[in-house]
Formats: sequence, C-alpha cells, structure tokens
Amino acid sequence: MAGNTFGADVEAENRNRSVKMQSHKTCLALALSVLLALLAHPALSLAEGVAAITRPSEDVRLPFVSPGRVAKVLVKEGDNVAANQILMAQEDEVEQIRLAQLDATARDLTKILYAEAQLEQKQVNLKRLNEINPNATNATEKELAQLDVTSADLSKQLAEFEHRQDLLKYDEMKAQIERMKLKSPFAGKIEQIVLHVGEGPDAGVYAVRLVKIDPLWIDVPVPLGQALKLEVGGVGKADFSPFGGGVVEGKVVHIAAIGDAASDTLTVRLEIPNPSSRPAGERVLVSFPRGKLAEVSGPASQPITQEAQGGQKEE
Repeated sequence: MAGNTFGADVEAENRNRSVKMQSHKTCLALALSVLLALLAHPALSLAEGVAAITRPSEDVRLPFVSPGRVAKVLVKEGDNVAANQILMAQEDEVEQIRLAQLDATARDLTKILYAEAQLEQKQVNLKRLNEINPNATNATEKELAQLDVTSADLSKQLAEFEHRQDLLKYDEMKAQIERMKLKSPFAGKIEQIVLHVGEGPDAGVYAVRLVKIDPLWIDVPVPLGQALKLEVGGVGKADFSPFGGGVVEGKVVHIAAIGDAASDTLTVRLEIPNPSSRPAGERVLVSFPRGKLAEVSGPASQPITQEAQGGQKEE
C-alpha cells in the first residue's frame, strides 16, 4: 500500500515539473516574440522617440604595416592624443645602419667629379687634334677623338643619374623607418592597446584602437515616411534623460540611400557635440521636428555638459 502511495506522489511531482517547464517555455517564447517585434520595428519600441545607440564619430584599429618587434609604447589606454602623434615604434637599429650607408653614398660626388674630369680630358684631346695641321692627322683619329668625347659625356650623365637614384634610395629608407612609427591619424582617445614592448604583430592583429567621441554619432532607424522628409543639415534631438542626462541638439550629417524593407526604416546619422567626453554606447531616444526642418550651421547649440547630464528632459 505504501509503495502505491509513493509511486503516486512521484508521478504527481513529475506532472508538476512538466507543467512548470511548459509554463517557462511559454514565457520565454512570448518574451522572444516581443523582442523580435521591437527589433523589427525600433521606432515603436518607445513612443517618445526612436531608440538608438551613440557611437564614436571615428573608430579605427591601427596596425603596423611591416613585421617587427615593438620597441616603444608611448601612450596608455585612456590617453588623449593629438593628430600625427607617435603612439608606438618598432625596433629599427638595422634600418638606421642602412640609412647611414645610403646617406654616405648619396653625399658622395666622386663618380660625378671623375666623369667630369674624363670628359674635360677628351675634349682637350679633340681640340688639340683639330688645331694640328690637317696633313699631320687623319680623319680616323679625329673621329675616334670625337667618339671619346661623346662617350665621356654619356658617362657623366650616367654618374649624375646614379647619384639621383642614390638620393631616392636614401629617401625611401627614411620613409620606411618613419612607417615603423605608429601615428595617430586624428585627435582622439586611446581605447585599447593590443601590442606591448617586445611583441611582434601577427597577421590581422592591430596594435592600437583609437576612437573619437567628440562629436558622437547616432545611426537612427527612422520610419521611412518620416525619413523622406529629413535633409542633411537638419536638426535632431537626442534625449539622454532616461539614462541620467539631458536633451542634446545635433544635426543630420548623413541619410542612407538604401532603406531596410523588413522594418520599413531608413538610417539617418545624427551628430551631436560631446565636450564633456560622455562615453559612447549609451541608449538614447532620438526625435526630429515635424514640419519644416531648420538648418544647423556650425556646432549644435546644446552640447552635453556635466549640468545637462543631471538635468531634466526638455519638452
């Protein structure tokens, strides 16, 4: 009797577990369907604007162009750098020695001076033959002397050409050494350092990640009907209020030429000033004024400031 009761209890417990698992699966499926609907129609996710995420206006991964070990790392993560500032440098002892050799060769004018002296000698010989009594020399001797002058002149031109090539080889090596220094292509912030002193780059591995977050860019999936009314240079607003900030005004800098048929949207890029270096990657609500769009000339009138980050949302 006790065995039957125990078996019934186990069976009931298994049924309860099955019901709970089915309920969990149903909830997950419902949540997934809602999420997919929001992704397919981002403009409907929040009624107050289009949900979007800020990103850097510049984001590059800088590699070395040639293999070699890192000799110097002159910056650290989080540093602000200027345009054309040296960030890293590879070992270049061998290249510096080769540069010194090419420099010495490029400065040496011995070949040119020798060719000039040879030409002058041949010209003197020809002149003396022409001054001698014609009966004392024959035509063959004069022709040979003239050919010697021509040959000496060509030797001089060849020496000058080789000298120009030596100068170019020196410039080439100098440029190659310069390329062993990793420089910032724009003013920005060091986001990540991948290579360190003593390491060499592998294929496809970058050395430094550099970003620019002033201004910020926001790629907004705007409903097609509204996007067709927007123009480059028009006004847009990014609302940071739900996430601890204020409303910032920016300008439209790009409107995509191809829309997304699945979501019936067109990507519009909004540029907003960021003098307080607010981090990229925040979720914001972006809205565009209805009716005639005002033109923005220069920076937006409401930059992100420390005060705006704690301010109230503007109407």
